[in-house]
Amino acid sequence: YNETKPCELADYFKLAPLATNPNLEPCQKASGWTMLPPSGYPTPAQLEVICKNQQCLALLDAVKATNPSDCVLVFNDVRLNVKKVAETSCK
Repeated sequence: YNETKPCELADYFKLAPLATNPNLEPCQKASGWTMLPPSGYPTPAQLEVICKNQQCLALLDAVKATNPSDCVLVFNDVRLNVKKVAETSCK
């Protein structure tokens, strides 16, 4: 996965509907990981919760459905490859 190529503006717009996904808030609350705005990659402890939580799994499916680009989203000093998170978090 590309950890250096910044995402283009279109990539941000593609992911924007996730902000209103009904699974976002319950997943963030259950796991302690903030996806929007991203707090960074989830820790192993957070991943353990994410991969067992139905709202989190549904949220990851919603992310995959956007067909995210292999690039890094930059939010202030946080860099996150959404494609990597969606495809590798719960293998």
